[in-house]
Amino acid sequence: MFKEESAREEKLAMEKIALILADLTSKKTAIVSETSRCIQDSCMAENKRLLQEISKMQQVAVHGKKEVSEYLGKVENHFLEDTFSAAEKMAVMENCLQEWASIFANHTAYEHFVSMASSLDAEYDAQAYDMLVAVNDSLMQDHETKKGIDSMSMLCLEHLKSTQERHIEGISKILNSAVKCLSEDYLN
Repeated sequence: MFKEESAREEKLAMEKIALILADLTSKKTAIVSETSRCIQDSCMAENKRLLQEISKMQQVAVHGKKEVSEYLGKVENHFLEDTFSAAEKMAVMENCLQEWASIFANHTAYEHFVSMASSLDAEYDAQAYDMLVAVNDSLMQDHETKKGIDSMSMLCLEHLKSTQERHIEGISKILNSAVKCLSEDYLN
């Protein structure tokens, strides 16, 4: 009779322990599921924020590229205009030389030609100098614009690297925290 009573109590105790373990396992499973969901939600939010920042940086790069393209188009137009102007002046000088050849015999006409050629030559030199100054100014502006774009690109790149490092640190902290919580829950 003692054996039967002892066996019954042992069986009852084992059933209670099984219920306690089942309840504990269920609670632990719920905690792990909730923690896992929180980690996934946090990662998704961080990824969304990073994608938005990358999109903003891409928009800045596109805008900068457009401005540089427009500026280079203007410089090219000015250069072409100056080139055509120089070609027209050369044509005028060639016409003057042809006139000079045809009226060389006439001394008065020759003096008139020399005066006109000197005037055109001085005007041509002045305009050529002005064109050279304009081209140099455009080149200096190009260099300044390139420096600005390079500087902005470096800042954007540094910001992106910094954001990536913070993202990695944030994910690492979240994972460490999750591992710590799970370890404490299962090991205790």
